[in-house]
Amino acid sequence: MKKLLIILGMVVIMGGGLLLLGLGYWVRSSLGGGGSHHYAPETVLAGESADVTLIVTATGGGGKIQGRFTNISLHFRLAGENAYRPLRPQPVILPDNFKTVQSKTFQSEAYTFTIPPYPKGTTGEIEYYTEMIFDGHLSRKDGLIKIKIIDQSEQSVNVSEVSLSMDKKSISINSKVVLSIDDDTILTFFITKSELCDTSNISGQAGRKMFCEDKMAFKEKTSFKSIVVSQDGKKIGFTIESDALSPDTVVGIFYPQRTISKISFLSNYYLGNEFLSFSPSGSNFVYRSGCFEAKCAFYIKDSETLKDKINFIPLEADARGNYEFVKWISDDEIEYKLDKGIKRLDIFQK
Repeated sequence: MKKLLIILGMVVIMGGGLLLLGLGYWVRSSLGGGGSHHYAPETVLAGESADVTLIVTATGGGGKIQGRFTNISLHFRLAGENAYRPLRPQPVILPDNFKTVQSKTFQSEAYTFTIPPYPKGTTGEIEYYTEMIFDGHLSRKDGLIKIKIIDQSEQSVNVSEVSLSMDKKSISINSKVVLSIDDDTILTFFITKSELCDTSNISGQAGRKMFCEDKMAFKEKTSFKSIVVSQDGKKIGFTIESDALSPDTVVGIFYPQRTISKISFLSNYYLGNEFLSFSPSGSNFVYRSGCFEAKCAFYIKDSETLKDKINFIPLEADARGNYEFVKWISDDEIEYKLDKGIKRLDIFQK
């Protein structure tokens, strides 16, 4: 009887900034098993290619490894894209740490995939997976990291060059409009996710129906309540409000130098949401959301990946919502006011 055993992968930091990714084995009774390792860089510069190394291993009494792994491929995409693109491997020499453990019952082959360069100006993360057939059995292994694209050609923007128009309908950099309130991404959010345009909310309301169906009506009623700019000018936090349902708001972040995924919404459309501040280097940011009656939570996220750093309501807070964000002390520490006192919080030591 054929059996399938999957051993959970682990992440080990290797030299040169590489990560050793998931190890999985398929066991076939007396014939032994097969497995694979991924080696991938944590980052790649925009305009440069990225190499991902795959090492496949056959163990046990199944014979020589040659020909047992077939149809090997890697599939990659920039996070946010719909389709993956396939790559075929190139055989390479085994690393020394694998050479030293080769035997009749542990045999390996190494391959490299070269992900072609994304054009300069691109930021984001590359996600990928590998597929192969081992002894007639198809397997797929997701990469346990995403390769972050760093664009060194990006130039810092003087914060004073970023401005909100007098009517609060557009954001400009150096007098050039980079985001309007009727941008398709913003419009789509309000129509599909804000609940303002749900059938139950537009039934019998001619003004609301027009707001949801006519772009000019949407623009007339909606505006940026405020914007917050990181010190390097590469990220702009925003709070949006609409006359269609005031004083509810929604918060998000805008990346003017990105080519895709330029806008990310961080909250739903509800009372009390507000983008508050970027950390000194711009690596993190904080906003207020999750409000219920007078209580709201602070959310601190990584400004590139949008991963959570910490979400909190002070333990001493009461039903009055007697606290507020004050300022960043460093990239890892904030200051907030509780009643009349000032407290500090290390976001890694909640």
